[in-house]
Amino acid sequence: MKSELLKLLCAILIFGSFCIQGNAQTYKVKFQVDMSEAGVEDPATVGIRGDVAPLSWTETYPMKGPDKDGIYSVTIKFENVEYGTRLQYKYYHGDDQWDNDQYGEKGNRITPLCSKKQVVPFDTWNTLDNFSLEIMLESYAWDLFMSWIFEVGSAKNRGLTMHEIAQEIVDFWKWPIDKSAPLSDFMKMDRFFQEKTPFGYFEEIENSPNRIEYIVSKTWEIMQYQWSDDGVVQGVTVDDMNEMFTAMMEIYAEKAGGKYEWVDEPDHKVRIIITK
Repeated sequence: MKSELLKLLCAILIFGSFCIQGNAQTYKVKFQVDMSEAGVEDPATVGIRGDVAPLSWTETYPMKGPDKDGIYSVTIKFENVEYGTRLQYKYYHGDDQWDNDQYGEKGNRITPLCSKKQVVPFDTWNTLDNFSLEIMLESYAWDLFMSWIFEVGSAKNRGLTMHEIAQEIVDFWKWPIDKSAPLSDFMKMDRFFQEKTPFGYFEEIENSPNRIEYIVSKTWEIMQYQWSDDGVVQGVTVDDMNEMFTAMMEIYAEKAGGKYEWVDEPDHKVRIIITK
């Protein structure tokens, strides 16, 4: 844990050295996105939306393209903006096609405005793993992890089993399950969470209407062992978390009319199989 805190502190110091708040300035930022898998019907509708003017969430700022590789690009001038301002943005096309739309606000791309002539790292439609700074990934991962520790630890202190905790969480949130939805939706959500942490891993094995199989990282397990040598955090063990996540996925798979299988893999990974 000490090494992780040191790593986090170093990241903060490095990040801060490039993006310290200061006087308002003008920044020219170049955006590039691979839209070859986006199903664009009208290239004239491709553009970018965001939360810092001249971008907005209601109007599309047009992009040029596509080139021979399906790449669209645009350079945007942001005027009278504080140094280090955190820009959130999404790509857009058609009448209502949003980049990473299934994840809402959590799917927003993020970049700090730090250079008078700035080039954002290359983006790919509906892919999150190329845009986030490591410090943002690290922060998201630890915030999410500690929320789960609090939830599981509190319920465990009330005497609930891991399956009862999973059922309580499912019942509380009342997330709707559409039995007509494809099993691949499970993979989409797991892939999203894997891409939002530096410990993530995703490998698709099979994606068919009646069976999906994929491998992901047990990110919570990695972080528990980083926190303590025995993997116990606030009375919550690695086995507790594995059992709780397994139970919760089984509940959702059953709600979707499927059968869930969890197979442990080496290096803190798990193979997930869901069949109908």
